[in-house]
Amino acid sequence: MIVAALSKEELSNLYQYATDQGLEILVEVHDEEELKVALEIDAKLIGINNRNLKTFEVDLRNTEKVAKSFPFHENRVLISESGIKDSNDAKFVVGIGASAVLVGETLMHSGDIESTLHSLQVPKGVVRL
Repeated sequence: MIVAALSKEELSNLYQYATDQGLEILVEVHDEEELKVALEIDAKLIGINNRNLKTFEVDLRNTEKVAKSFPFHENRVLISESGIKDSNDAKFVVGIGASAVLVGETLMHSGDIESTLHSLQVPKGVVRL
């Protein structure tokens, strides 16, 4: 569910309905204000989209910026979305707290999906904020 695409009421209602059905929901945010909304509906899986949906520019530093407000001490998972092209990118976002990455375009352009997936599996290290 994309916070920017739904009103807070719609997001809350859809989130509650989906979790009542036993689904795990990835709630996508792009900035700190959207993160607040995701936290208010008690989202557990929160993706930080590195692609600005208004300009389509991609910047991995967006995960870094929003992660500064992420409640790592709570039972929540941070996922970095978009712009992860190689192991260096994966290591960067893992280093700032991401537990996972959402990758699409990199896989679509890969000549060897298995190798690409393997290269994106990096160890979770110490978070540096």
